[in-house]
Amino acid sequence: MELTAAAGTGNNDIHYFSFDAADLLNVTEIAISGIFSGQVVLNITGADADISWGGQYINGLHLNYSDSSLDGRSDVDVLYNFVDATYIEMDGTVYASILAPQANVIGTGSVTQWGQLIANSWRTESASQFNYDPLSPADSSITDVAEPSSFILLVLVLMAIFWRFSGFSKTTKIKIEE
Repeated sequence: MELTAAAGTGNNDIHYFSFDAADLLNVTEIAISGIFSGQVVLNITGADADISWGGQYINGLHLNYSDSSLDGRSDVDVLYNFVDATYIEMDGTVYASILAPQANVIGTGSVTQWGQLIANSWRTESASQFNYDPLSPADSSITDVAEPSSFILLVLVLMAIFWRFSGFSKTTKIKIEE
């Protein structure tokens, strides 16, 4: 399966591709081209899916990380978003994160994943290995949240204590005679 970015799209963007899970049945490899950084989101529809292809390529580079490290890692993050899948079979190596919150995922063969798996359940019938390869956020800028400084809080506490023990907080009783 060949996935190519639309002409004129920039890097560091999020690139979306959509297709049906049935399109994955006879896939032997997935090749993504024209994207050199940023994220690729594959929106996959259909109730059942099978992930058992042999090779994954980004811009001609065969993904094949060495010895539980991120050596050779691509600058492109891939997310398989199984929109409405309820059952997924996995076999082989996956260099991507998988989002399938409604799916029961079964490893039918030797599964190695470089990324996260978010699913309803996971079960394996053979040896499986999940490796650390975090999905980078699309917008890595961090927004500061304003918080009151310690000095302002101290002043407010001291004012409250002063108000409590001063004459301002006491009520005055007035006796009215008839």
